[in-house]
Amino acid sequence: MKAITIIVALSSFFIATAQDNQPAQATTIKEKFEQTIDEANRYQDFKVIKQSKLQELKKETVERIVGLKDSITTLEEQISAKNKNTIALEEQIKLKDIELSRIDEEKDSISLFGIMLDKVTYNLILWSIIAALLLAFIVLVFKYRSSNEITKVSKTNLKLAEEELETYKRRSLEKEQHLSRQLMDERKKTSGNNNQ
Repeated sequence: MKAITIIVALSSFFIATAQDNQPAQATTIKEKFEQTIDEANRYQDFKVIKQSKLQELKKETVERIVGLKDSITTLEEQISAKNKNTIALEEQIKLKDIELSRIDEEKDSISLFGIMLDKVTYNLILWSIIAALLLAFIVLVFKYRSSNEITKVSKTNLKLAEEELETYKRRSLEKEQHLSRQLMDERKKTSGNNNQ
């Protein structure tokens, strides 16, 4: 009798455990237990259960427990596979985030002579170069104008100097001619005086 009570208690325990995991199929086992208990004969305060019924109940309970263990194993494998899949997806997300950060960095920067510069620095360098070139251009224009004016003044001075030189040459030539005439006149006078 104690064995029957222990079996019933164990069966109740397994039913409760099975009921927590899958209530739909546990109901059938529960119904089987209730049916077995209901069909059992009474002897004083005890129920007498046929050995065959008890064996059948035991067999179904064991099969159910084995089925639940298989289901648990399958579910654990599925959970493990999903966990691995989740970890792989998280790694992919991290890699994509890193790649996205790199792309954002590249988008916000410009390569200048092989050096990556952010757009603000690049714009600052570019506008500094443009301002320096513009300043150099303005200085060159002023120097050109200044040298052009100096050249004009020099040309004017050269022209005046050339005119003065021409005037001087002409006067010198005239003086020379005048002196030559005077010399000739003096020679004539001197030769005329000598002849007398």
